[in-house]
Amino acid sequence: ECTSNNLNVRLSGGSDHNEGRVEVYFNNTWGTICDSSWDINDAIVVCRMLGYSYALLARPSSYYGEGCGPIWLDSVRCTGLESSIGECYHSGLGVHSSTCNHRRDAGVFCLSLTANISYNVTYDSSRDEIESCDSSSMSIIISKAYVISSKEVSPTP
Repeated sequence: ECTSNNLNVRLSGGSDHNEGRVEVYFNNTWGTICDSSWDINDAIVVCRMLGYSYALLARPSSYYGEGCGPIWLDSVRCTGLESSIGECYHSGLGVHSSTCNHRRDAGVFCLSLTANISYNVTYDSSRDEIESCDSSSMSIIISKAYVISSKEVSPTP
């Protein structure tokens, strides 16, 4: 959970602390975000608010389960450079289309790669994927991982 621009965000329903349905705290109530226009740039901003280094996935359609309470944000369109989801274009707090319901709650999968592990990284441009092998030869495939910094957002080749 983190506070930024008078909005708190947290993740719920995920199998770990770095993934889940995005919930926003406003007017003393937790609510959700509708997945209209939800994409990786929106996920980048949420992950940054929560202190993560990367946004791996923007998950639509209640991937992490349906929330409850109000739908606080809809039609969120971040550039990926904002420090708060509240700075992104949206339809207004508590304003959402009639097609938005909790079956369309937005989610994210964030990463923070700060561990002291030696990796051999290979970028396969034909598949737009990164293959990473650590010292125990475990292979991890990351598709279109996005690096978050305070100045720029870029795919990690």
